[in-house]
Amino acid sequence: MRILINRNLKLYFRDRTSVIFSMSAVLIILVCYILFLGKMQVDAVAERTNGLIKTRDIEYLVNTWILAGVLSVTTVTSTLGAFGQMVKDRESRILMDFKSAPLKDYIYPLSYIISSFLVGILMSGLTFMGYSFYITIKTGYLFSLWQTAQAAMIIILSCSFSATFMGFIVSLLSTFNAYNAMSLIIASIIGFLNGLYSPMGMMPKIIQKIVVILPFMHIASILRKILMVDALEICFGEFPEEVLQTYVKNYGIRIFWNDIDIRARISIIFIVVLTLQAIACLVESYRHKKKSV
Repeated sequence: MRILINRNLKLYFRDRTSVIFSMSAVLIILVCYILFLGKMQVDAVAERTNGLIKTRDIEYLVNTWILAGVLSVTTVTSTLGAFGQMVKDRESRILMDFKSAPLKDYIYPLSYIISSFLVGILMSGLTFMGYSFYITIKTGYLFSLWQTAQAAMIIILSCSFSATFMGFIVSLLSTFNAYNAMSLIIASIIGFLNGLYSPMGMMPKIIQKIVVILPFMHIASILRKILMVDALEICFGEFPEEVLQTYVKNYGIRIFWNDIDIRARISIIFIVVLTLQAIACLVESYRHKKKSV
């Protein structure tokens, strides 16, 4: 299996165009927020609080919100990008070689899950370090070691889910063109599913319910709770509790189902269950494909 994992990683990083393309959604989001969307949020918070919060503190608040959302996007797009070789193997009939090799059914799909997971960890880690450095330069604030450790654990959980779920979706595709089309669609809508382009409070009620049943918003919400805890206290500590509650609800820091607050531990259990189901579906899909080759 180690040989297969090394092969997958080398082939992925050798194709630099695919690496850049897999991060295109993240790059677009960062450019949009750095150029104008971030300033719009800073101005909106300053207006709603009558200018009583320092601009630097609001920038810390907004940028930690952005970072959490960007990380939840990165774990999806980077892991998805690593599965391109799986489709190429099937389309070029290399799968026939694995069929004739003395490998157990789960080895091949599992090697791609692990490869995709490792790619997701690397890309997400670089994104976290890079944007954290940007936040420190811009605002002077640093994340604590405990926040960093918690964020790292959620990134690992998110990459585990994304690698297995995206692996299952990709296993249903037979051509690289279909894979590219699906990747483009996911890259286009993932920012909305994570509440980055349109915060929860601005979505219609029916869309809010749809987004909440998807795991992507749960991951973003958990990361926001971790990374924004200090920023929320700094910005809203002197304001009435309802001001804070309105903000955390409108911006997807806390998510609700019919006014029931979904706690972080419930979201984590939800993601773990989906991950286990995705693993089972991926292995079964590969078995079916292997028999039909």
